[in-house]
Order: sequence, then structure tokens, then C-alpha cells
Amino acid sequence: MITQKRDGVPARAEDGLGQQSVRRPTTGRSRHGRNRTGLAIASLAFSVLILAGCTGGRSSPSPSPTAEASPDATSPRPTPTAAADSPVATPTVAEDPDRQLLQQMVLNVEDLPPGFTELGASFSTNQDVAEVKPDPQQELARLNEAGRILGYDVTYSPGPDSPAGGSDVRAVNTTASLYTTPEGASSSWQEGVNTARTQDWPASYPNIADVEVREMPAAGLADQALWIRVSGAQDASSLYIEDFVLLRRDRARAFLRVVIVAETSLGKDAHRDDVTDWIVRQVERVDAALQSQG
Repeated sequence: MITQKRDGVPARAEDGLGQQSVRRPTTGRSRHGRNRTGLAIASLAFSVLILAGCTGGRSSPSPSPTAEASPDATSPRPTPTAAADSPVATPTVAEDPDRQLLQQMVLNVEDLPPGFTELGASFSTNQDVAEVKPDPQQELARLNEAGRILGYDVTYSPGPDSPAGGSDVRAVNTTASLYTTPEGASSSWQEGVNTARTQDWPASYPNIADVEVREMPAAGLADQALWIRVSGAQDASSLYIEDFVLLRRDRARAFLRVVIVAETSLGKDAHRDDVTDWIVRQVERVDAALQSQG
């Protein structure tokens, strides 16, 4: 159970929680005159890398600050080459069943508040994830042993068509990764949880005061689930909140990160119901995708 609280500070994760600390937000001025997070989106790559283990690798395609170490896998997984006399063409990236499955497992823009738009999305192979680790060969061997197949992540934020007045929700990062067995996915999920529970979260938020880290109720949301909420004072009138949710459903891992800047009067449980709804929706998407395989 995480119960960290410290003055002025937060951190991050692999498919959910990886192994590196995260840089926290700087502040800028909102159109309403109050300070707000300047790096809410830009810091996504750092935080997800640690928590979202399902993705990870090289930098994601511009302008996407996506996923855990934002493994923006621009290189597709190898596809079988058709024999010279075979009438079957080599599958294209769009035809890759694993990629199609993963795209069905993450939140879509219609699941989010009105006016949200996609910032960027990327796939990550095991090689992509391993490349950003201190010992790439060892990491690649570990991922292969766990049976990790492929990861996918996408980031959303309010777009130009968002309702007047803006949204308290500044960014949503949603990822999924496939494993050959539920056991492999569970083992990977547990590694993320171990990292999350030993992370010095407050130390990553130098511009946030009275940082509090709580482990939120998550029982029953998935086969395995961990929900961490980091919150603190951004200024006298606003709270900075980040939710990090690590999920495992059958042979899939999923990760959800939500960045919120809300009025202090809403309290540190601001938008908790919304985040719960998105967790449930993502698990529903994972279930539907896996069931579609028969």
C-alpha cells in the first residue's frame, strides 16, 4: 500500500511502471489567469515509460509524447514472407492481427470528454522496449521469456473544438500489450506493481506542493489492478492530479494515465468517477478484443 506525502514533489512506470523517475510539471498561465501544467503532455513519455511497461522504446512520432518510454515502434514486427508460388500476399502493417487487436484494447476518442483529439499513437516491439534499457540484451531476453508480443499506446488531449472554458482533464494516455499467456502478462504486471510501490513519487514533482500519493481502491476492476493517484497544490486555487492505473486482463496488460488540473474546491478526489469509468471502459475493450479471437 502506498501512502507517501511530502512537501513539494511526483514520478512514473513500464506497461505501467518501469524503472525510471519522472520529471514533473512546470507551470504556465492558463487563459483563466491561474497557473497550470506546462509539461502535462510533454512529460507523458517519462511517466509512461515507467508505469506502462507495455510500450517503451524510441521516441514516439511527433507530436506524440506517448507511452512508457514511449516506445514508439516505428518498425513493424516481422511478418511472414509468402512463398514464391503462394497466392497469399505478405500481410501489411494494417493487416497484422496483433496490431488490430491492440488498437481495439485502448480507449478511443469517443470514450473521452467532448473535444478531445488524438495527439499520437505508436506500436512497440520487444526490441523497441529493450533499446531504452541499460542492458538491452538482458531486457530483450526477459521480454521474450515473459512472452510479450507487442505493445500499443495512444495519447489524447483537449483539441481546438473543446467546449469553452476548457477541461480539467489535460491528457489521457492509454496503452495495451499482448502476451502469449496470462501468466506472462501477470508476471509483467507484478514487476510494474513492485516498481510503483517502491518509487519515490514525491521526488518527481518539484513544482507541486503538499504532494500526496494514494493507492486507490481497484479490486474487481480487472484480473489484477493497481491505481495510484498523485495530487498536490499547483497554486493557491488549483490542484495537480495524476492517475496511474496498471491493469492485467487475461493475457493482456493495459495502462491508463490521466492528467488533471482542477479547482482546489473539488478536492483530491476530483474526477475520480470519470477515471473509474475509463478504467472500466478500457477493460471492456480488452475483453471484447480477446473474445473476438474466439
